[in-house]
Amino acid sequence: MTLNPFGRRSIVRAGPGDRVYHLWTESAAIEGTSLRGDPVERVVITYQAPPVTGSDVEAYVQRFGEDYREILSANAPPRWPAVRSFLVDDQGRLWVGLSAPAGQPAEWVVLTGDGEYVGSVLLPGDTEIHSVRGERIAAVATDEEDVPRIVLYRIALPSAGGP
Repeated sequence: MTLNPFGRRSIVRAGPGDRVYHLWTESAAIEGTSLRGDPVERVVITYQAPPVTGSDVEAYVQRFGEDYREILSANAPPRWPAVRSFLVDDQGRLWVGLSAPAGQPAEWVVLTGDGEYVGSVLLPGDTEIHSVRGERIAAVATDEEDVPRIVLYRIALPSAGGP
């Protein structure tokens, strides 16, 4: 099954303790709830996603085949989803991967579980973070042939309690 490359999706991640986080990729808004469903916090990152261009559509036609041209062209929204991915690290920090124009680095915004800004990390646009543990980011990068490779980065961030 081929997913719509411009589609929006729901992401749910378990946090520390009894927290559960939900994000809809259309916006950069994170809803935190307890396991009982009680609202804990709402975090909103102000961000306008890049526009979907004709070049973006053409790149996916090249990737999926000419049979997809009509459906991709007819269903391309004006903008990409605001968020490409979202995860919670081992210290309860929220990592929000913002969409970026093709070929550009992507920003990953790092927040405390309560929504306070910790910092940002810029990674190549073809790199997707899968896990953050201690001082390591484990990610998968894909090349122009869509061949994945595991990439590890070392990071220096303040602890979740402050600088």
